[in-house]
Amino acid sequence: MTHTLVVSLGGNCAVAHNLRFREKRPYSLPFDWVYLVDDRPIRFWIDEVGRGFPDLLRRENLIEMHPGDKEYAPAHADVKQYIDTASGYRFVNHFKESVEVPGAYETVSASVRKRVERLLSAFSQGGDFLLVLATQVDVSVDLLKRLVAVLSARFPKARFTLRYMHFGQQSDEIQTEDQGVVVQQVRRMMNDYDCRKTNWEWRFLDDIKVSECQKRRRCKVSFDVWPKVRCVISFKRKDREEI
Repeated sequence: MTHTLVVSLGGNCAVAHNLRFREKRPYSLPFDWVYLVDDRPIRFWIDEVGRGFPDLLRRENLIEMHPGDKEYAPAHADVKQYIDTASGYRFVNHFKESVEVPGAYETVSASVRKRVERLLSAFSQGGDFLLVLATQVDVSVDLLKRLVAVLSARFPKARFTLRYMHFGQQSDEIQTEDQGVVVQQVRRMMNDYDCRKTNWEWRFLDDIKVSECQKRRRCKVSFDVWPKVRCVISFKRKDREEI
Protein backbone atom coordinates (compact mmCIF):
# COMPACT_ATOMS: atom_id res chain seq x y z
CA MET A 1 0.00 0.00 0.00
CA THR A 2 1.26 3.47 -0.87
CA HIS A 3 0.61 6.60 1.20
CA THR A 4 1.66 10.14 0.40
CA LEU A 5 2.74 10.57 4.03
CA VAL A 6 2.47 8.78 7.34
CA VAL A 7 1.67 11.44 9.93
CA SER A 8 2.20 11.14 13.67
CA LEU A 9 -0.57 12.52 15.88
CA GLY A 10 1.82 12.45 18.82
CA GLY A 11 1.71 10.28 21.90
CA ASN A 12 5.47 10.12 22.15
CA CYS A 13 8.37 9.75 19.72
CA ALA A 14 7.59 6.13 18.73
CA VAL A 15 5.81 6.82 15.43
CA ALA A 16 8.45 9.23 14.14
CA HIS A 17 11.24 6.94 15.27
CA ASN A 18 9.80 3.84 13.62
CA LEU A 19 9.29 5.73 10.38
CA ARG A 20 12.85 7.01 10.45
CA PHE A 21 14.10 3.52 11.38
CA ARG A 22 12.57 2.30 8.11
CA GLU A 23 13.60 5.36 6.08
CA LYS A 24 9.94 6.29 5.57
CA ARG A 25 10.04 9.74 7.14
CA PRO A 26 10.87 12.25 4.39
CA TYR A 27 10.86 15.29 6.67
CA SER A 28 9.83 16.53 10.11
CA LEU A 29 6.19 17.27 10.91
CA PRO A 30 4.84 19.28 13.86
CA PHE A 31 3.66 16.45 16.12
CA ASP A 32 6.49 13.94 15.61
CA TRP A 33 8.09 14.37 19.03
CA VAL A 34 5.28 15.56 21.31
CA TYR A 35 3.66 13.65 24.18
CA LEU A 36 0.04 13.45 25.25
CA VAL A 37 -1.59 12.32 28.50
CA ASP A 38 -5.29 12.57 27.54
CA ASP A 39 -7.48 13.13 24.48
CA ARG A 40 -7.23 16.93 24.52
CA PRO A 41 -4.75 17.04 21.59
CA ILE A 42 -7.22 15.14 19.38
CA ARG A 43 -9.94 17.63 20.28
CA PHE A 44 -7.44 20.39 19.50
CA TRP A 45 -6.94 18.93 16.02
CA ILE A 46 -10.69 18.87 15.48
CA ASP A 47 -11.07 22.48 16.60
CA GLU A 48 -8.03 24.04 14.93
CA VAL A 49 -6.78 22.08 11.92
CA GLY A 50 -9.19 23.95 9.66
CA ARG A 51 -7.67 27.26 10.80
CA GLY A 52 -4.03 26.15 10.66
CA PHE A 53 -3.51 25.48 14.39
CA PRO A 54 -3.27 29.19 15.31
CA ASP A 55 -3.07 28.51 19.07
CA LEU A 56 -0.33 25.87 18.90
CA LEU A 57 2.71 26.67 21.06
CA ARG A 58 1.82 30.25 21.95
CA ARG A 59 4.29 31.66 24.47
CA GLU A 60 1.57 32.66 26.96
CA ASN A 61 0.19 29.09 27.02
CA LEU A 62 3.42 27.34 28.01
CA ILE A 63 3.95 26.00 31.53
CA GLU A 64 7.35 24.55 32.39
CA MET A 65 7.55 21.09 33.93
CA HIS A 66 10.23 20.34 36.51
CA PRO A 67 11.85 17.18 37.92
CA GLY A 68 9.42 15.64 40.36
CA ASP A 69 6.35 16.81 38.49
CA LYS A 70 3.98 13.96 37.63
CA GLU A 71 4.33 14.34 33.86
CA TYR A 72 8.02 15.25 33.75
CA ALA A 73 10.00 12.94 31.43
CA PRO A 74 13.32 11.97 33.09
CA ALA A 75 14.60 10.58 29.79
CA HIS A 76 14.69 14.17 28.49
CA ALA A 77 16.26 15.81 31.53
CA ASP A 78 18.85 17.52 29.30
CA VAL A 79 16.23 19.91 27.85
CA LYS A 80 13.46 22.14 29.15
CA GLN A 81 9.99 20.61 29.09
CA TYR A 82 6.72 22.47 28.63
CA ILE A 83 2.98 21.84 28.67
CA ASP A 84 1.09 23.66 25.93
CA THR A 85 -2.16 24.37 27.77
CA ALA A 86 -4.03 25.22 24.55
CA SER A 87 -3.32 21.96 22.70
CA GLY A 88 -2.68 19.63 25.61
CA TYR A 89 0.56 18.46 23.99
CA ARG A 90 3.73 18.09 26.06
CA PHE A 91 6.83 19.50 24.35
CA VAL A 92 9.55 17.49 26.07
CA ASN A 93 12.15 17.41 23.28
CA HIS A 94 12.24 20.81 21.67
CA PHE A 95 13.61 23.43 24.05
CA LYS A 96 17.34 23.31 24.71
CA GLU A 97 16.97 26.46 26.82
CA SER A 98 14.26 28.10 28.86
CA VAL A 99 11.76 30.22 26.97
CA GLU A 100 13.00 33.07 29.18
CA VAL A 101 16.31 33.05 27.29
CA PRO A 102 16.16 35.61 24.47
CA GLY A 103 15.50 33.91 21.16
CA ALA A 104 14.93 30.41 22.58
CA TYR A 105 11.16 30.44 22.21
CA GLU A 106 11.24 32.20 18.84
CA THR A 107 13.59 29.56 17.37
CA VAL A 108 11.39 26.62 18.38
CA SER A 109 8.17 28.40 17.47
CA ALA A 110 9.42 29.22 13.98
CA SER A 111 10.50 25.62 13.44
CA VAL A 112 7.16 24.19 14.57
CA ARG A 113 5.24 26.72 12.48
CA LYS A 114 7.24 25.74 9.40
CA ARG A 115 6.30 22.10 9.98
CA VAL A 116 2.64 23.00 10.42
CA GLU A 117 2.68 24.81 7.08
CA ARG A 118 4.43 21.85 5.47
CA LEU A 119 1.79 19.44 6.78
CA LEU A 120 -1.18 21.57 5.76
CA SER A 121 0.33 22.15 2.33
CA ALA A 122 0.62 18.40 1.81
CA PHE A 123 -3.00 17.90 2.88
CA SER A 124 -4.15 20.67 0.53
CA GLN A 125 -2.32 19.20 -2.44
CA GLY A 126 -4.13 15.91 -1.89
CA GLY A 127 -3.10 12.30 -1.68
CA ASP A 128 -3.49 9.35 0.64
CA PHE A 129 -2.52 9.99 4.26
CA LEU A 130 -2.12 7.56 7.15
CA LEU A 131 -2.41 9.19 10.58
CA VAL A 132 -0.95 7.17 13.46
CA LEU A 133 -1.66 7.65 17.17
CA ALA A 134 0.46 5.38 19.38
CA THR A 135 -0.25 5.68 23.10
CA GLN A 136 -1.44 3.99 26.28
CA VAL A 137 -3.99 6.78 26.71
CA ASP A 138 -7.65 5.89 26.21
CA VAL A 139 -9.13 7.83 23.30
CA SER A 140 -12.71 7.43 22.11
CA VAL A 141 -13.02 5.83 18.69
CA ASP A 142 -15.93 8.17 17.98
CA LEU A 143 -13.61 11.11 18.63
CA LEU A 144 -11.10 9.71 16.14
CA LYS A 145 -13.88 9.27 13.57
CA ARG A 146 -14.82 12.92 14.09
CA LEU A 147 -11.24 13.91 13.37
CA VAL A 148 -11.18 11.94 10.11
CA ALA A 149 -14.50 13.51 9.11
CA VAL A 150 -13.23 17.03 9.85
CA LEU A 151 -10.04 16.44 7.86
CA SER A 152 -11.94 14.96 4.93
CA ALA A 153 -14.29 17.94 4.81
CA ARG A 154 -11.49 20.49 5.10
CA PHE A 155 -9.16 18.84 2.57
CA PRO A 156 -11.40 17.31 -0.13
CA LYS A 157 -8.48 16.28 -2.36
CA ALA A 158 -7.02 14.09 0.39
CA ARG A 159 -7.96 10.65 1.71
CA PHE A 160 -7.38 9.90 5.37
CA THR A 161 -6.98 6.69 7.38
CA LEU A 162 -6.26 6.79 11.12
CA ARG A 163 -4.52 3.93 12.94
CA TYR A 164 -4.88 3.99 16.73
CA MET A 165 -2.19 1.82 18.35
CA HIS A 166 -3.62 1.38 21.83
CA PHE A 167 -1.03 -0.12 24.15
CA GLY A 168 -1.68 -1.77 27.51
CA GLN A 169 -4.82 -3.65 26.48
CA GLN A 170 -6.08 -7.13 27.41
CA SER A 171 -5.27 -8.73 24.06
CA ASP A 172 -3.52 -8.24 20.73
CA GLU A 173 -6.21 -7.51 18.19
CA ILE A 174 -6.84 -5.34 15.15
CA GLN A 175 -10.30 -3.95 14.60
CA THR A 176 -11.19 -2.16 11.38
CA GLU A 177 -13.83 0.44 12.11
CA ASP A 178 -15.84 2.39 9.59
CA GLN A 179 -15.08 5.99 8.61
CA GLY A 180 -11.39 5.32 8.11
CA VAL A 181 -10.34 4.28 11.63
CA VAL A 182 -8.31 1.15 12.47
CA VAL A 183 -7.82 0.21 16.12
CA GLN A 184 -4.75 -1.90 16.88
CA GLN A 185 -4.97 -3.18 20.44
CA VAL A 186 -1.58 -4.09 21.92
CA ARG A 187 -1.43 -6.13 25.10
CA ARG A 188 1.95 -4.99 26.32
CA MET A 189 2.90 -1.55 27.57
CA MET A 190 5.17 0.67 25.50
CA ASN A 191 8.89 0.21 26.10
CA ASP A 192 12.25 1.69 25.09
CA TYR A 193 12.43 -0.42 21.94
CA ASP A 194 9.42 1.45 20.55
CA CYS A 195 11.48 4.65 20.62
CA ARG A 196 15.02 3.32 20.07
CA LYS A 197 14.82 0.20 17.88
CA THR A 198 11.49 -1.36 16.89
CA ASN A 199 8.99 -4.02 17.94
CA TRP A 200 6.90 -6.49 15.98
CA GLU A 201 3.71 -4.41 16.41
CA TRP A 202 5.23 -1.89 14.00
CA ARG A 203 5.66 -4.40 11.19
CA PHE A 204 2.64 -2.93 9.34
CA LEU A 205 4.98 -0.09 8.34
CA ASP A 206 7.18 -2.56 6.47
CA ASP A 207 4.44 -3.07 3.87
CA ILE A 208 3.83 0.64 3.33
CA LYS A 209 5.44 2.78 0.67
CA VAL A 210 5.62 6.53 1.27
CA SER A 211 5.56 8.41 -2.01
CA GLU A 212 7.13 11.55 -0.52
CA CYS A 213 10.14 9.43 0.43
CA GLN A 214 10.42 8.06 -3.08
CA LYS A 215 10.51 11.62 -4.45
CA ARG A 216 13.11 12.83 -1.97
CA ARG A 217 15.30 9.73 -1.65
CA ARG A 218 17.31 10.24 -4.80
CA CYS A 219 18.13 13.33 -6.82
CA LYS A 220 19.71 13.14 -10.26
CA VAL A 221 21.87 15.67 -12.06
CA SER A 222 22.74 15.04 -15.68
CA PHE A 223 24.98 16.90 -18.15
CA ASP A 224 26.73 16.32 -21.47
CA VAL A 225 30.46 15.59 -21.21
CA TRP A 226 31.09 14.70 -24.86
CA PRO A 227 29.04 14.53 -28.01
CA LYS A 228 26.54 11.68 -27.56
CA VAL A 229 27.87 11.05 -24.02
CA ARG A 230 25.74 12.09 -21.06
CA CYS A 231 26.81 11.86 -17.41
CA VAL A 232 24.18 11.22 -14.69
CA ILE A 233 25.00 11.71 -11.00
CA SER A 234 22.60 10.40 -8.37
CA PHE A 235 22.79 11.30 -4.68
CA LYS A 236 20.69 10.77 -1.59
CA ARG A 237 18.96 13.68 0.16
CA LYS A 238 18.93 13.96 3.94
CA ASP A 239 16.01 14.72 6.23
CA ARG A 240 15.47 18.44 6.80
CA GLU A 241 15.48 18.23 10.57
CA GLU A 242 16.00 15.70 13.30
CA ILE A 243 13.57 17.04 15.91
